[in-house]
Amino acid sequence: MHLRRLLRIGLLFWLMLSGLLVCYPLLSILQRYGRRDFTDYQQAIARWWSRKFCRIVNLRIQAHGKISTHPILFVANHISWIDIV
Repeated sequence: MHLRRLLRIGLLFWLMLSGLLVCYPLLSILQRYGRRDFTDYQQAIARWWSRKFCRIVNLRIQAHGKISTHPILFVANHISWIDIV
């Protein structure tokens, strides 16, 4: 039990470090050189980071239904910090 917790803390530390040392500089370089698809890269990195975070904290996400093709507004009542992920 304690070993698993230490492993997760270590993995979370690695994820935070990789976000700071790899993702942030990469995004700033892409933005500086005016890449038109900058938001695509930004979204891809955010999805990668969120997917890794959820896996480390053993969070499973289930989606039901279809994504609307029409404009839509989602309103969320965040109960805790985990709702944002």
